Amino acid sequence: MFDGIKILNADADIQKLMYSSVLDWNSVVNDGTGEVVGRTAEYNNLTLTIKEETSLVKVTGSLHKYANAGIHNADDFTPERLAGVLDSIQKLGIGINSALNNLEFGVNIETPFPPAKLLERLICHQRREFTRHVSKGFEYYQCEHERQFVVKIYDKGRQFGLRSNLLRFEIKVLTMQVLHKKGIGIYTLSDLLNQKLYPKIGNLLIQCFNEILFDEPTIDTTNLSKKDSDLLINGRNHKFWRPFSESNFETKQKYDTARKMRYRQEKRFRQMIDSSPTAERLHKLAAELIATKWEILSNPIVPLLHYTLNVEMGQSIIPTAKECPITGIDISDQKGSSRYLSERTLKSDPELLKSLPVTIGQQRRRKHHHPEEYYVAHNIRNAASNPRNSIKRRIERAVKNTPLFQADEVIRLTDEQKKILQSVPSNVPRNKKPR
Repeated sequence: MFDGIKILNADADIQKLMYSSVLDWNSVVNDGTGEVVGRTAEYNNLTLTIKEETSLVKVTGSLHKYANAGIHNADDFTPERLAGVLDSIQKLGIGINSALNNLEFGVNIETPFPPAKLLERLICHQRREFTRHVSKGFEYYQCEHERQFVVKIYDKGRQFGLRSNLLRFEIKVLTMQVLHKKGIGIYTLSDLLNQKLYPKIGNLLIQCFNEILFDEPTIDTTNLSKKDSDLLINGRNHKFWRPFSESNFETKQKYDTARKMRYRQEKRFRQMIDSSPTAERLHKLAAELIATKWEILSNPIVPLLHYTLNVEMGQSIIPTAKECPITGIDISDQKGSSRYLSERTLKSDPELLKSLPVTIGQQRRRKHHHPEEYYVAHNIRNAASNPRNSIKRRIERAVKNTPLFQADEVIRLTDEQKKILQSVPSNVPRNKKPR
């Protein structure tokens, strides 16, 4: 989930920091004058810097690595572990009301294919190219968006010498307004514990991944028309998708025409990639795993009810007793076995229905005429069950298409996929097993 942070002006107790038994402070000296201009200390991958003149405290580093004594961030980082990290940071002298300036969030997913196989198919994100970087012996790919945010993807297993196929996908927010414009109210460290925001953050992560343009090298161009074949060949080069500059066109009309043409070309390129009978569609599988992993991490089996974090103002951060994992809305008043926002609740609260995103109620079945709350509740449940059903359909197709082999010889499920299949939908009675 959450990983790297940057705080330029922390709400800190400097005396507490300076006399902490776990912090080893070093002086920062001006090379020209020899004057001490600040002090710095590192602890569990967090770097703390105090400027001598202004007494400003800067904090940078990884919350996830902090939870692992600063060693790695290759495991799962749940809200429960995050709460423990914030508690520890607060004891050092860094207040959790400190305003965030940068924030990284993402997931590690175990893939049934080597991550390098997907990485070599990267083309661009929102028509901006991915650049390859090498740091401390491992490579990663990132796409920078004009000092707003960075999309980053790499082989996490290779970074830490793991045997498993572990792919890391994350977004680094360089200005918090990127989140605020999306209705994600993260301003301070304490906001990271607001589980009502997790569905929106997860949706942003998944949307960002789905915007990436991937190549599909298995497509045979001999059966394509010349127009499609040329588009496929040209589209595999990131330079083909570079954004247009209006200054390069004689008129705005020609500029708009070129943009519309490029939009149609991208749509057609994606259709060829996704519909080819020889396509492996690794990016589709990765997208499903990312969505599933975020849901698992943001809805831990053990809730945070037992954990209370004291804020300097004398308040407490205590998660809602029972929330819908998709919308983050309190459903404590619904019957005990319900897990998602129900049709009955929506019927009784018209204002709540109006406040939900329009996209939740868009998918409707043809020839069916139900009230709006029916479709909204139905689609909320589908958002949770679709990853499980998708894996089931993939297994059924594999078994059907390979009748000469045993199922376990042709199917390899990750631990995450096994957990999804073993999960029981909330609408299944306890004395029955799901089909």
